[in-house]
Amino acid sequence: MQRRANKIAIYYLNIDKKYDLDSYLLAKWITPLDFVRAAWHYLTIFTGYADTYRNEQFLSKTDLWYAHERKLLAINLNNPDFRKLSYNLMVALDCEITSFQKILT
Repeated sequence: MQRRANKIAIYYLNIDKKYDLDSYLLAKWITPLDFVRAAWHYLTIFTGYADTYRNEQFLSKTDLWYAHERKLLAINLNNPDFRKLSYNLMVALDCEITSFQKILT
């Protein structure tokens, strides 16, 4: 009961913070890969190809894909404040440049 009350409180606290990265209500885009993953899930379940107890029916995303999604969330392209958006873009670009320099050295 306490946990559910905490979730409801967090929901009402963040309901109007549409562009805040700490908001728990951020929407995720539906990508073509999501449709492929859903089709694979239904195909393996209905044909009996996958063992559901071992979760073989799921196609997992790669670590590179999760890192890319983290970067897009950090940039927060839906932010109407262009100063904060440009700052987020510069921070992301700086992070990419420093990681590339580490690879080269």
